[in-house]
Amino acid sequence: MKTLSLCLTALLLSFLCASAADTHLKIIHMNDTHSYLEPVMTQTHDAGGEKQTAIGGMDIAAGLISELRKSSPDSMVLHAGDMIQGTMYFSLFNGQPDAEVLRLIGFDAVAIGNHDFDRGDDLLAMMIDSVGAPFISSNVVPRAGNILKIRVRPYTIKTIGTERYGIIGVTTAQKTKNSSNPSSMIDFRDETKSTQNYIDALKAKGIEKIIVLSHIGYEEDLRLAASLTGVDVIVGGDSHSLLGDFSYLGLVSDGAYPSTAVNRDGDKVCVVQAWSFGRAVGELDVTFNGSRVADCNGATHLVLESSAVPDANVTAVIKTFRDQIETVKQTETGQVSADILHSRVPEHPEEGVTLPLGSDAVPAVARAFYIMNRTADLVLLNAGSVRGSIPKGPMSIGSIYSLMPYGNTLYETQAAGSDIRAALEGSLDYIAEQNSDGAFPYGYGIRYDIDASKPSGERFFNIEIKDRETGEWKPLEPERKYKTVTISYLISGKNGYERLAGSDKGVNTYTTDADTFINFMNLLTKHERQLTPVLREDHPVKSYISTPDESDKL
Repeated sequence: MKTLSLCLTALLLSFLCASAADTHLKIIHMNDTHSYLEPVMTQTHDAGGEKQTAIGGMDIAAGLISELRKSSPDSMVLHAGDMIQGTMYFSLFNGQPDAEVLRLIGFDAVAIGNHDFDRGDDLLAMMIDSVGAPFISSNVVPRAGNILKIRVRPYTIKTIGTERYGIIGVTTAQKTKNSSNPSSMIDFRDETKSTQNYIDALKAKGIEKIIVLSHIGYEEDLRLAASLTGVDVIVGGDSHSLLGDFSYLGLVSDGAYPSTAVNRDGDKVCVVQAWSFGRAVGELDVTFNGSRVADCNGATHLVLESSAVPDANVTAVIKTFRDQIETVKQTETGQVSADILHSRVPEHPEEGVTLPLGSDAVPAVARAFYIMNRTADLVLLNAGSVRGSIPKGPMSIGSIYSLMPYGNTLYETQAAGSDIRAALEGSLDYIAEQNSDGAFPYGYGIRYDIDASKPSGERFFNIEIKDRETGEWKPLEPERKYKTVTISYLISGKNGYERLAGSDKGVNTYTTDADTFINFMNLLTKHERQLTPVLREDHPVKSYISTPDESDKL
């Protein structure tokens, strides 16, 4: 009997230990919503051929999140950064609609994305106060006296039942410094070191289950996982990665959902991301055995009209702002004679478009700035300053704000020829180093040949500037100063354009790119003319040779 009793006791203890060791957590997540509060027309493909499908809508996403929450009491809802910047909801209302929508959804934590700094520290502070969730980043460190000092924290702790989960934020450092507008009162620290420091700090507090809420990109997340000890889950953003198999819709996936990696301890790490623009909600189910991940599974849910009943409160918020936008959007400014297409880098496909010389849309915009300035020698822009193709037909104010949503103002600077050349080379350096093709250079009044396979400093040749009076193309002179028009984003040295302004930081015209283009379209209409593509001889890219590496963006 004594032996039987001991066996039963051992069996019971074994059962209780196993039960205590198994912990289940559901993580519901979004990222890179970028002020896309309404559905986005997305090219898909099925048995009937290619078509445009409405995907997204934050009221539908909110309804889906609510349903997923109800399905499991052991759940948390996370946003991996870049809440704002991309549509008229932001351009006209400075983040207010996004803040109201995110507050209604009720996120448990929000990572700070690079674009969340696009209008500086003050706007981000407003968003943090309005959304009402912890905003976290371990490597974004506001200095004493900065408005974000008491608002940004490195991590937050979420208690669900008897379990405590540490959630650590991390933000892409170089991209935020180089491509957004944080103040000089913000320090950016190494992503890996900062994350590991706070994992160690949470472990010292007895918190064993660690989630990293990341805005550094999918590939970087996989590398980060392998570089850390003690990490269990990475919920990511920044790269707009669609994970899972959506081949039935003709959508190309960046990886499996969930993806997995192995950390420095040799333990499994679950890595997820949920596309962009409110078009997807991720659902990750994690089983912990003690403090380690035993298993993870789940799915990326596309946000479709059939996905869920829209959240009525979110719908009401969107409608309030949409009604105001519609009044502005419907105003027509002029006509476009033909489709003016856009792909960021020559010979590289984007949204189904591949162009041998790259974008026609950015040079068309640059030409408008050149004409409206009257005395500029050239205009220099980056590929990311224009957000898509310009379709044939009527052009409205709304479509222009969507085309140029960032509120950049135009600058005039006297740039030396040597600085212009250095800025061109710097843009390709940036693409190579940061894998960010939005830096690719276009313009008007300037043209060049490019061999991207050559070493840095030798890729641009036969650079020419168009004489404004005679129309003659002349070689770029290194010592000569050229009146250059560009945007506030580039004059500050973003995207590798550090040398563009040289010692002359230029004059801010305080007129936005979108408003200047609206004025140009009104001028065309006044003279009964239409917007046309730039002539071949005026296109900035005369020829292009890509790199042999098919995996890079050059």
